[in-house]
Amino acid sequence: MGFRDMAEELVSSLLDFALVSASAVLDGASSVVFTVVGDVVGDESRDGDEELDEAELFTAAPLSFRPQAPSSAGQMEALVIRYGDDRVVIGTKDRRFQVDVAAGETVLTALGKDGTKQAVIRLKPNGDVVLDADRVFLADAGATEGASRGTSLKSWLDAHTHGYVDDAAGPQLTSPPVSAYVTPPGVPDPSPGPSSKVFVAD
Repeated sequence: MGFRDMAEELVSSLLDFALVSASAVLDGASSVVFTVVGDVVGDESRDGDEELDEAELFTAAPLSFRPQAPSSAGQMEALVIRYGDDRVVIGTKDRRFQVDVAAGETVLTALGKDGTKQAVIRLKPNGDVVLDADRVFLADAGATEGASRGTSLKSWLDAHTHGYVDDAAGPQLTSPPVSAYVTPPGVPDPSPGPSSKVFVAD
């Protein structure tokens, strides 16, 4: 047997392609574990003949995730390495929730779409970051105060007037905001401009 044949045999004895049928969080959120079933490719006689609970997920340290349950659209696939009687998940793919990726982009996607949009963060090579989601919560997931739209708010503030009643002339409107503290007084006093780096959809 040549070296390549021995290497292929060794790798095939260590790695499996499996389907993820369930997931859970254990040990006070320190571990995400999958229930993996059989092979996706390879020896068809082994497909689906083995189910293993608590195959621990190993991925980049800052990243943690759990897949959606299997559905008619499919389920997550996993690359599993054998370690004695244990199995460790070292790679995953979920074809149900793939999105287009342009050259040079890095894309982080949610594994599901329970609302009208699938949450997606795109890091673009030109330095832009695009966050596309139904709703965005900053600092606290329980936040209830909606963010103002800068350009629209500025337009409203700069043109804002108040009604009043003049004893002689009757109902009147004030002028838009002016400054009483600059020279000459009475010149327009526009509100601060909106950000040139952060943009929100209407």
